Amino acid sequence: MKGDDVMTHATKDHGARMAGFGLILCLLILLCYVLLHYTSLAGNSSGFTSDSLGLVLSESENGLKIVAVAHKSIGERAGLQPGDLLTQMNQYTLTQPAAMDRLLITACREPLQIVLMRDGAEMNLTIPYID
Repeated sequence: MKGDDVMTHATKDHGARMAGFGLILCLLILLCYVLLHYTSLAGNSSGFTSDSLGLVLSESENGLKIVAVAHKSIGERAGLQPGDLLTQMNQYTLTQPAAMDRLLITACREPLQIVLMRDGAEMNLTIPYID
């Protein structure tokens, strides 16, 4: 190959690599946008989330165990306590914190009907919707 041909070939390879890099960069930016958009919808929507209730949850065999309840939170005012086991919400069985957050986001301005276990006894609790 002549010197000019080598430069043209190298320039084409470089251009192809840059185009591939640009595509990957665009996909990463799109992924970040989707994640940020979803997170902002979950955190800023009208309605409840486990954060807005002031709850720290862990998965348990039979539901979601309340690990902590934030002071002066909706959860504390409703009477939720660390150690409570949330088993149902609005007639749906609770198995994962993310599933609970999806239920809370879509609660549609209705009170939350919660079934929980405390000290071996089943309790029903209603949390009124707060806008």
